[in-house]
Amino acid sequence: MPDPKRKDPSQKTPPEKFGLWRTFAVWVIIFLAIAIFWKVFLQKKGVEAEIPFSRFQEEIVSKNVRTVSIVEKQIEGELFSEITVTAGQKQVKVTRFKTYVPFEDAELVRELVREGVEVKSKPASNVWTLMLPWLLPILLLVAIYIFMFRQMQSGPNRAFTFGKSRARLTDR
Repeated sequence: MPDPKRKDPSQKTPPEKFGLWRTFAVWVIIFLAIAIFWKVFLQKKGVEAEIPFSRFQEEIVSKNVRTVSIVEKQIEGELFSEITVTAGQKQVKVTRFKTYVPFEDAELVRELVREGVEVKSKPASNVWTLMLPWLLPILLLVAIYIFMFRQMQSGPNRAFTFGKSRARLTDR
């Protein structure tokens, strides 16, 4: 007499209807939580305001610029003393700034060095080089997660048997 607790191996259980979407939603939530954590806790602190290029040149002449970092036509930097900048509808005091060079200016770097400003130059980065270190571990975890749950769907007696041989001994 067959055991009623034991399932017939020829009958397969229907796959879960929303299993893949639920898994995807969980990973999206995890990714967003990591991104929010990064934004709130790990990014550089301090208010940074965008200033006009003419204001940047005025600050160079008044020897208020401490450091600049140049990436293509974007200049980010730090000032010795605070300046008041209009951000939206309110006035904000900042020591960190960002501006854009409207044209190729070969004399700009020489002028900055002459005024005693520390100049850093960085290569332009694209989106994929920024995202790749984040995406690879997440994709690896998703792949392991999917692999493990596919193994567990085959039944409780076959869960985690992906390294075991299924060879049988036979008597001749």
